[in-house]
Amino acid sequence: MRAEGFTYVEILLAVALTSVLVAAASQATAFAVRRAARMSADAWSETGTATSVLARDLRSAVLHDAEARTTFVLRSDGAFDRLEFYRTDGSATAPSPKAIAYAIRRGADGRGEVWRSEGGVARRLCGDVTTFDVSAFDGETWKREWGWDAERATPLSGIRGLPLLVSVRLSAGGRDVTTVCPLLTPLLARALHE
Repeated sequence: MRAEGFTYVEILLAVALTSVLVAAASQATAFAVRRAARMSADAWSETGTATSVLARDLRSAVLHDAEARTTFVLRSDGAFDRLEFYRTDGSATAPSPKAIAYAIRRGADGRGEVWRSEGGVARRLCGDVTTFDVSAFDGETWKREWGWDAERATPLSGIRGLPLLVSVRLSAGGRDVTTVCPLLTPLLARALHE
């Protein structure tokens, strides 16, 4: 006849099985924490890269002399802004203006993505975007639209000039970055004429 309770072997087996399960659960938890941290770091890096590229482009914005239409256009498309302009390639001998555009595209999952287009070639800069707000400063007031005829939904005809400053607010992946970029061409022109 067997006494009631567990044997020493059964208790050791239960302890061993429990410790294997606890070790597996802790490894899975550690993996999930590392993955979440890596994804968060990637989102921070992606947002920082997007704002750095945009700031670089804005600092080299120019008016295209051969272009008959407005060459610096800021317009609101619903909840997000769209920005189109020309930038110089930095060549000192024969600068070649390139068409640049920044816009938000909705992915298949409904999340926003910042896309940069240069010369018609688009490249994704940043995903998981909740805010992309752009404002232009003319020296007196900040404006949500620049060189854009909202009534006709078209750029204004003729060169309208460049703003002095452009403010960009980008929220993506839990990171919120606001950058104010001076446009060097109008600042230099103003300094030369004063």
